[in-house]
Amino acid sequence: MRIWMILTLNICLTACAVQLKQASQPWDKTASQPGVPAGTYGKRWGPAGAPEPAGPALRRSDQPASSPSVPGWKVPLPEPGRPAQGAQQTDAGVLEVARQYLGVPYRFGGSTPEEGFDCSGFVQYVFAQRGLRLQRQANHQFLEGQQVSREQLAPGDLVFFSVSGGIVDHVGIYAGEELFIHAPRTGRTVSYDSLDAPYFKTRFQGARRLL
Repeated sequence: MRIWMILTLNICLTACAVQLKQASQPWDKTASQPGVPAGTYGKRWGPAGAPEPAGPALRRSDQPASSPSVPGWKVPLPEPGRPAQGAQQTDAGVLEVARQYLGVPYRFGGSTPEEGFDCSGFVQYVFAQRGLRLQRQANHQFLEGQQVSREQLAPGDLVFFSVSGGIVDHVGIYAGEELFIHAPRTGRTVSYDSLDAPYFKTRFQGARRLL
């Protein structure tokens, strides 16, 4: 009987020790994990990792999760060099360069006409031809230049979107008349799309003027 009581006591003490050890593990924010709502916290079993660096998110953000598919939606091509009504044109040369690459295939990670473009690689390449060096990723490009409202958009401004949620992850070059040029996604080419298309209208995050 005494041996049985000693064994039972040892088992209870061992279980308590395990619970105390687990309770001492650090808590980490889990908003970036799949299936966990943003802003929530949860237990991460194991040693705490290094703190995330401050500043803009550094994850890869150049490929939209999807792109518009609106039956019957047609994008009218603008007249060359024609600015949006009431807007002051920033640099016609930017659009002239961008139009040269209409039809170049999309390629994730691409930043030249030879290999293809992703969205931010296309923007970076076009502006480099005009003597302006931009950062590589869309969410970093969103921090450059000065902010402009949609009503003040002028050809050559950058327009930004969040297609996967969480951060800015898509960019294009405004072309006037509510149109912009961009490298959309795999299977498509550099082309025009409309800010008024429901897909882009609901994902629009803002615009920046660089020139």
